[in-house]
Amino acid sequence: MKNLINSIMVLVFLSGCVFPGPSCGYDVNCNKDISNTAWYKKRTSCINVQQNIAKKLLQQNYNERIDSEIYSECVKNTDYKFKIIN
Repeated sequence: MKNLINSIMVLVFLSGCVFPGPSCGYDVNCNKDISNTAWYKKRTSCINVQQNIAKKLLQQNYNERIDSEIYSECVKNTDYKFKIIN
């Protein structure tokens, strides 16, 4: 019986959001929204900074393809730096 109770307690502890409401128990990923994650914030910052750099460097030559490339690269690598390749 003691083993059963211990097993249940371990399952509850490892299952994530133990307590309903504003508390998330022991779940480190209990974000209500993905925008609360560090990766999302770094990705968003990367996109904004690199788009601004590209717009300044390319001016009228900046287009949707370049915008999409920056977005894609920042999703893969949040430390991406925009470069003009000739």
